[in-house]
Amino acid sequence: MKVAIDGSRCRSGGAIAHLLGFLREEIPSEVVEVHVWVTGKLKHHEFRDDRVTVHVSFFDQWPVIFQLFWQGWILPFLFRKYRINKAVSLDAGTLLKFPKLISISQDMLSFEEGAIDKYVWGRKRLRLELLRYLQVRSLSYPNYAVYLTNYAKSTLLRYTQNEKRSFVIPHGIDDFERPTTTYNTLFDGAKLIYISNVAEYKNQGNVLIAVKRLFD
Repeated sequence: MKVAIDGSRCRSGGAIAHLLGFLREEIPSEVVEVHVWVTGKLKHHEFRDDRVTVHVSFFDQWPVIFQLFWQGWILPFLFRKYRINKAVSLDAGTLLKFPKLISISQDMLSFEEGAIDKYVWGRKRLRLELLRYLQVRSLSYPNYAVYLTNYAKSTLLRYTQNEKRSFVIPHGIDDFERPTTTYNTLFDGAKLIYISNVAEYKNQGNVLIAVKRLFD
C-alpha cells in the first residue's frame, strides 16, 4: 500500500508539530511507500524511515490561491503518478479530491460564534469565508473526517452531516497522563508560560481572566 500525506499548507507551529508527530509513529509493515508534501522549511528534515519520500509544491511560496489550485488539480495527478492508495490531508481547508480522503480538522475559527463578524469585509474576512466553505466540503461524505475534540466534531457535523465517517482523535494529554493533583496544589506558586502569537481571534484576554480565577 502507498500512502500520501498532504502537509503542504502546514505552516504554524501546531500544524507542523502534528505533521512531524504523524511521521514519528511506526509505519505499518503493509505500507511500502509514504509520500509527504511539506513546506520548504521542512524539505531537508530527515525522517527515520526510508519509506518516507518528501516533496515540496512548486507553488509553496506563492499566494494561497495558487496553492489551492495546486491541491485541487496538480496534486491528484501526482497521486496517480505515484499510485497512491490512501491519502490524508492535514488541513481541512483544501481543494484536494481523492476517493475516501481522510481530512483532519485543525482550525475551527470560521465556525466559532461571532468570530467572522469581528472582521469587516476585506482580505481577512474573505479568507475565513473561503476556509469555511473548503472545510465543509472536505469534511463531508464521502471523505473521512477526523477532529481533535468532541466539541469540534459536534459543531462541524451541523454543516457536514457526515456522522458515520467522523472520528475524534484527542489533541493533548492522554487520560492516563493527566495529573491527579487538585487545582490548589497544582497552581500553588506556579509560573505559567503561554506560547502563541497575539491575535484577536485567539481570545487571549479570556485566557488571562480564566487563569486569574484559578489563582483567586
